[in-house]
Amino acid sequence: MRVSQDLGRHYAEQLDVPFVFLSNGEEVRFLDRETDAHARRIAGFWSQDDLERRVAARRLRRDLSGVATVDAVECPFSMASIGKHISFGCWSMRRSMAFR
Repeated sequence: MRVSQDLGRHYAEQLDVPFVFLSNGEEVRFLDRETDAHARRIAGFWSQDDLERRVAARRLRRDLSGVATVDAVECPFSMASIGKHISFGCWSMRRSMAFR
């Protein structure tokens, strides 16, 4: 698969397209040539809308280091919520946060 991945990346660069789909008839792999080092296995080919959404998300991406955040200490509701979960134990806190 490595040779086909390199060839797909080369064709994508020549065509100036951001995405590569690789398939051997049994499995499909996807490579975003700007962000992925290796192709990853996917369930099937994505729609044109899915690909356009990925391109739009990349255009709208912001550097998170410049985004203002609110410290949890300044929010009494957050602290009360965190305290409630901690009182049930660490496992309960992780489980409840995972299923939100």
